[in-house]
Amino acid sequence: YNLKFIITGGRDIIKDLRAILPDDEFLEQPSKTGKYVSITVKKEMQNADEVIAVYKQAATLKGIMIL
Repeated sequence: YNLKFIITGGRDIIKDLRAILPDDEFLEQPSKTGKYVSITVKKEMQNADEVIAVYKQAATLKGIMIL
């Protein structure tokens, strides 16, 4: 599954997100102006409940938008 996030709160938020998803592949794409970073995390999941659980954890981080 590809999890999508927009980081608006700086590089520290990416570190916090990596703490939630430590063993997964992160693809980072900065915006042209450098204000935002788009993050795609590739993670194998068994069902929709796992996806929702990850998004709920990530939602607790300030400076992150969940897509």
